[in-house]
Amino acid sequence: MTEPIERIDLAAILEEHIDCDYTKRVPSGLEELDPEGIERVISTAERPVVIKFGKDFCGWTKKLNRVLQVLVPHYQDRADFYEVNIPTYPHLREEWALDTSPIMVLIRDGKEVDRTDAAEAHEVPPVFERWFGPPQ
Repeated sequence: MTEPIERIDLAAILEEHIDCDYTKRVPSGLEELDPEGIERVISTAERPVVIKFGKDFCGWTKKLNRVLQVLVPHYQDRADFYEVNIPTYPHLREEWALDTSPIMVLIRDGKEVDRTDAAEAHEVPPVFERWFGPPQ
């Protein structure tokens, strides 16, 4: 006698792995920059700048974007936040020494002072607190 075939709940599997869905983008809410925009915001910045380099449809970028949607509003009075989609400007990988994605780069007085590949909800708040102090 054969065992009955167990039904697979595909909807539950897809929901569990939603970040693997390459047809959907999760917006960060940050202004997107092109290479000229990067140079412009760095050269005219009067306060720290954070640039998030990521890939729009990458699961880790989606995780980070969800965190940034919640966290950035608490820090907008202390820094300017932007994003760059790496596949759109692949030459930036070498120019910015991007060996992973996503990555956030902190720039002060026109110079990079720190970077992080933190993307999980529990990883990003401590980075922002180290960079800017407690949220408001």
